[in-house]
Formats: sequence, structure tokens, C-alpha cells
Amino acid sequence: MSDRRLPGGPPAGTSAAGFAIAADRRLRLRRSVLILLAGDGGLRAWLRRGEKVEALGRLAEGAPETRTGEGLAGLLRRLAGSRRRRSVTVVLRLGANAGLVREDLLPRRAARNLGRILAHRIDLLTPWPADEAIFTCWNLRRREGGRIAVTVAVARKAQVDAALTALARFDLRPDIVDFVVDAPTAPPRFDLLLPPPESRLPAIVRGATVAALALLLLAGVRLGFELAAVESRINAGQIRLELLRRELAARTPVRPEADAPGTEAELVRELGAERASPLRLVDAMSRLLPDEVWLESLRMEGRKVEIRGVARDTAALARLFEASPDFSGLRFTAPAVRVEEAGGEGGPMVRFGLGVEAGGGLLLDAATAVETAR
Repeated sequence: MSDRRLPGGPPAGTSAAGFAIAADRRLRLRRSVLILLAGDGGLRAWLRRGEKVEALGRLAEGAPETRTGEGLAGLLRRLAGSRRRRSVTVVLRLGANAGLVREDLLPRRAARNLGRILAHRIDLLTPWPADEAIFTCWNLRRREGGRIAVTVAVARKAQVDAALTALARFDLRPDIVDFVVDAPTAPPRFDLLLPPPESRLPAIVRGATVAALALLLLAGVRLGFELAAVESRINAGQIRLELLRRELAARTPVRPEADAPGTEAELVRELGAERASPLRLVDAMSRLLPDEVWLESLRMEGRKVEIRGVARDTAALARLFEASPDFSGLRFTAPAVRVEEAGGEGGPMVRFGLGVEAGGGLLLDAATAVETAR
């Protein structure tokens, strides 16, 4: 779901994923901001001047207009052709269920073709196909490990087109198109009509090649798991170093691995039994999860695995994990939340969070652990 103020929900300005939403610095608001909320077959309007908000009324589509509706319709028509338009920013706003706000991590070189790369990732970030969505991004910033973070706002294209059509009958074109994040009358934080920003990180642009960009596109979701595998090899090397330090401290000769209890192979074997293989985990997940499950995050710590995502049937998903010999200890880590208007023809979608413990063929065996440590 998109970020919005709900009882017991995240604080204002914070997404459902827990990261702060900074406004797009490219937005230029005039002295007055006219906010038009499209939905329920009509328009609701507010005029915002600084912190003061004035309700202008509601205009129902296809219904007899009340006095308030007539006044609002006249205001929109006068605003379209008057000089006063220059001092008013018109914001066309959709409901909270029309879009999603996500933070995406990408390689630094991806900033050179940010729009094209994100267009290929819309299927991974949202339940909607790329050809049915419209998106913008902003707040490009560096992260550790040679990556960049970017905030992405995505909405259903059909709902945006319907709202633009409803406003076009007044010959009025909006300056900004967004959806509800904090509150219907809050200042806009982004504009769905704005293209992705150009990178201001010279180190990202210099040296980027078409071949490297194609490789990054193909890597996609697997990149995070490959980084986890690198971290696993580093940890194994640290274990080996600690063993060598113990041997030097004891001032005893190094005995053959076959005859020495408590040697490197035995310690690594014990630690390997408590750690899952990232690559085996990815392969098992791809075989286990059906096509109607979209993963938003996957976290692995030793044998413990925690996943979050969107699915059509969480009960069926739980049965898949319980029936698998590679997983045990299923538990839900977050309450299931229905995603309004995100199910399409197949029915409603549900956001879930669950944790399991990896076992069986997913654990690092002794031979693999020793080889990794060397």
C-alpha cells in the first residue's frame, strides 16, 4: 500500500517499508496550491496557502450540481483562462490505493539510464505490469557497497488517465499529478509527470559502458544474494584467521586435519551446519513460490529467513512452506493486510510477512564450508 496516515500506521512522511519520504526538490510550488482529489465519480477541492487550508467543495460527475458544485466548476473554468493561473499550482491527486511508494537499491552505474532500468523493474516493485503503470523517481543518494538508493512512486496508468480526462472538461491541465501519501490536503512530495532525474554523481557516469549496463540489468534481483554469498566467504576467512591465532597462542605445532579434533575443518563444519547457502536458498525459493507471489524483501541470518511480499492466498503459501522438507518453523512476522484494487481479474492481493528456518539441502555442508574458508 502507499504511504498514508492510518490508525496505528507509520508516522507522516514515512513509508510502509519504514524509510523517510523526502520531497522531490524539482517541485516548484506557487503561492497558492489548488488540490483536486479525483475519486468516487467526482472531484473534491481544497485551496492551500502556506499552512492554511480552505475546503472548496465537491463536484460530482454526471449528477445534478449543487450550489457548491456549480461554484467549483465555475472556479475551474475561470482559472483555466485567467492570469490568476500563474499564481496557483494545480495538483491533481488520486486516492491512496492508486499507487505505491518504494525505495530501490541499484548499482551506481545504473544512474546513467535510471528511467529505463526502473521501467524493467516495475514488475518486481509493484503488483502491476510495467505497461499498466506510470512512475517517477527522486532522492537519488549513495549507499555502501557501490550502490545507490532511489525513491520510486508508481501509480496505475488507467486511474491517472481517468483523472486527467475528468479535469480536461474544464480546459484545465494540472501542474502536478500525485496520489495521497500523508493526507488529502498535504503538500505534494512528487510529480508522476516528471521524468527520472539526471545523475549528479560524476563517478557514476564516467566509465559506464553499454555492456556493463546490460550485465546489471540481467543481474536484477540476484545481485543482493550474490553480495550475501561474498559476505559468507569473508566470514569463513575470519574463522580461519581466528583458528590460526589460537594455534600460535598455544605454541603448538599444527597437526593434520584428519587427526586433530577442534581444528579448522571441525569448527567450520559446525558453523556450516548453522548457516544456509544463499544460492541454494534462491534456487529453492524460485522452485517453491508460485507466479502469483511478489517478493519485496528477503533477509537471511544464519538459518533464519524472513520474507515480505504480496500474494493472492497466504494460507496456500503457508502450506507450501510447511510441506517443503527444506523449511521448518513457519511463523508470520506481520499481520496480513489486503491491498485494495491491486488484484486485477484474479481477485484481491494480501501483503504478508513470514519467517522460516532453512534446513536440509539448504545448509552449507562441511566440504563446501572448508573450501569457502580457503
